[in-house]
Amino acid sequence: MTVVLVTPWAPATRSDAAAGPGSGVQVTVNERAGRFLTIAALQQLADVARRPLDERSTSGRAGSSLRGGVSAAALTIAAGVAPAHVTRFVVVLPGRAPVTLTPAEVADGVSGPEGVNAATFDPDYASGDSAVAVFSRPMRSGDDANLADELIPPIGRPLTVAITTDNPETLTIDAQRSAGEVDPGERVSFSAAVAAAPGAQLTWQFGDGSTPVTGATVSHAYDVAGTYTATVTAVAEDGRSGATAVAAVVVRGAAVPTPGGNDAGGGGGGGDGLGAPSGAG
Repeated sequence: MTVVLVTPWAPATRSDAAAGPGSGVQVTVNERAGRFLTIAALQQLADVARRPLDERSTSGRAGSSLRGGVSAAALTIAAGVAPAHVTRFVVVLPGRAPVTLTPAEVADGVSGPEGVNAATFDPDYASGDSAVAVFSRPMRSGDDANLADELIPPIGRPLTVAITTDNPETLTIDAQRSAGEVDPGERVSFSAAVAAAPGAQLTWQFGDGSTPVTGATVSHAYDVAGTYTATVTAVAEDGRSGATAVAAVVVRGAAVPTPGGNDAGGGGGGGDGLGAPSGAG
């Protein structure tokens, strides 16, 4: 299950623009003191590679944009939470009533918080097992197909998301990678440790859609040029869990196939079904 939270943004020109510099999400976990996560940082972990974040569309007399989208998996990892252990999201836009979302409700499709004009959760997003919150505005004319000039004005305050998990304590993970820039097919080593739970199971996803592997120390080879972010989740025997992202790995040059598979780790597959992050973090 993937939730994509889309915050309002304002383009600088008619041609295109990124999410406004003040756009972001204020996140709290289990009612503890939260932190502000910028859209720019969260987009580096977005697991929505199957559909561009800047895709724009029109329907009837309204237009919408996915610019500024942030996946719930990215949001929870950035907040240090293992996505599989989330039980509830409470989403609040300034001046609007809170909307509580459970994984089951999101899978069924639910009404989202109202934006400057409107926002809905679309259960048919991408492969059909995800949901996206789409902020829309009325079209000014029947041929108003270029939405980049006048989408949603900035609201000056961030989206707020309160995350509740099925375990009270979030584990802190210390994760490293051996190289920040490599050639295609060159292996990168990743390692992680959890001081508060040395025996926790560590599951890695490498950001390229490959099968997750488990282990405290693993390695992976990226075949295609690009920028990738690996993420690791930890689950202790007593149920405590956590997650984090590792600094980005830049793969130079053209695609080179790697014979014999890509992954080497301390265990088999598995994981929390985070999806494949599309960028760096």
